[in-house]
Amino acid sequence: MTHIVDPPAGLTVPGPAPQFTGPRTAPRYNLFALIAFLGCFVVPVVGIVFGHIAVGQVNARGEPGRGFARAGLILGYTFTALGAILVIVYIGMFAAAIAAFGAASSPYGY
Repeated sequence: MTHIVDPPAGLTVPGPAPQFTGPRTAPRYNLFALIAFLGCFVVPVVGIVFGHIAVGQVNARGEPGRGFARAGLILGYTFTALGAILVIVYIGMFAAAIAAFGAASSPYGY
């Protein structure tokens, strides 16, 4: 059992150490994660490439930004797939128009 004894006269007991209350900075997100997220809206392949790089860096370094990297990947793949579907539909419509125009201009109807 310990007893708390008052210090002798003239001596002071130091208080708790002062806490640093300086300016707080926000966590710095992985730059490639931000590029992946923003770039996927302009060129979807940018989101895919930088998203994969950013996920690797975030896992290795423990940086914040995993959400931005994954969102860039998901949106990049989604926009790429939608673009490919639109190209296929466009080619199909163009081929159908050529077939229709060819059939209409043929004297035999085919």
